[in-house]
Amino acid sequence: RPSVLVAVLALCGCAPLVDSEPGDGRTVLGDVSVYGIANAGEIEATATEVDLSEQQVVVGSDVEVSVASVIPLTVSAEHSIWDMASLTASFSGSVVATRGQFSIECAELVVEYSSESEVIRATATGGVRLIRGEWSGSAETANLDLVEGVVTLSGSSSIEGAGNRLQGS
Repeated sequence: RPSVLVAVLALCGCAPLVDSEPGDGRTVLGDVSVYGIANAGEIEATATEVDLSEQQVVVGSDVEVSVASVIPLTVSAEHSIWDMASLTASFSGSVVATRGQFSIECAELVVEYSSESEVIRATATGGVRLIRGEWSGSAETANLDLVEGVVTLSGSSSIEGAGNRLQGS
């Protein structure tokens, strides 16, 4: 699978190599746009820079990823690291993830996905804010279990909406 991603990135629209010295083993692409299809749906991603130097790891800057499925998912962040071996993606720096009426804003978001490219779990940290319709919540950390459909807030957590407010410690 990683070699397929590298091949797709090599064939996608991108600028010439940047910040890469001959013989240093780094492969860095600029202004990258990728389009593909996975079990989760059609995937479109853009980044100002992508570093393919690490084996089975893709590092991106100024990233936006969209998955067009039954309920579309969009994630934007200043940085991302995709680890193909551990099936995780880490986003950091002004992270905003939106799926349907649900959105999350945070400093860092770590997403775990299945071998079928389905998101199964996510952990958001750093000034977490959740919004769904008229309801909103905030916390230091939010754990999302997408298989069970459960969101757990911790650290100065609160939820409010419909004239109600619930606050935890």
